[in-house]
Amino acid sequence: MELLNGKELALELQAEIKTKIKGCMIRPSLAVIQIGDNDASNIYIKNKEKACQEVGIYFRLFKFEED
Repeated sequence: MELLNGKELALELQAEIKTKIKGCMIRPSLAVIQIGDNDASNIYIKNKEKACQEVGIYFRLFKFEED
C-alpha cells in the first residue's frame, strides 16, 4: 500500500491545470452566486477564488441579500 501525499498531488494537479489553461484560446471562468452572508460560505468562496487565481481561471462572485 502506498501513502498518498495530498499536498504534493494537489500541487502537481494545479501545475497541470495552469499549463492547460495557458494553452486555451478562451479563459475558463467560475461564477459563484451567494445568497446571504454565512461565515462558512465566505471561507469556502474565498478558497475557491484563491484557487482560481493560482491557475488563471477568471472568478466572479454575485452576492445577494437574503431577501
